[in-house]
Amino acid sequence: MKQSYLTLRTFQQKFKSDDECRQHLFSIRFPNGFRCPSCGHDKYYLISERVLFQCTACRHQSSLIAGTILHKTRTPLRIWFWALFLVAHDKRGISALALARELDVSYKTAWLMLHKIRYAMGSRDEQYVLSGIVEMDETYFGGPGMVARKTGQHLIGGQLSCAKPMKKQYTLKFKPLLFRKY
Repeated sequence: MKQSYLTLRTFQQKFKSDDECRQHLFSIRFPNGFRCPSCGHDKYYLISERVLFQCTACRHQSSLIAGTILHKTRTPLRIWFWALFLVAHDKRGISALALARELDVSYKTAWLMLHKIRYAMGSRDEQYVLSGIVEMDETYFGGPGMVARKTGQHLIGGQLSCAKPMKKQYTLKFKPLLFRKY
């Protein structure tokens, strides 16, 4: 199964307004249609000023963004979606300053958004346990001029092994496999 590539232009066309972002969030939050989290009833009406869904049976109000990184945000959903795209699209990540420039928001807003997105991505990745042979592709170690001290050779590859787990944190040991002199 080939994974489709999503361009920025396609993404912006798909999520060009807050209403389209809300529709997408609704389909994720309630994949089988609305169900009241309090009583399980499936009928609701929309409180449009606050974008809340109120159950007709128990009058419990549900929000699409409650309990998510978007909770109590004043930043438009469209900006959040674009930020998520920019963070997830580049394997090297993006800085808060670059995100602020791209989205035309303040540095403080961009920093907070980036912090929340990274936290959510880290929380999700925490659930996965690596085992057996683990292969890495296009991994960055060090920076320019990262050479072995005595030989002046550059690192080409390496082996990563996992030591004993210590309270949900793993000690990773990196063993160089090959150095080349350039």
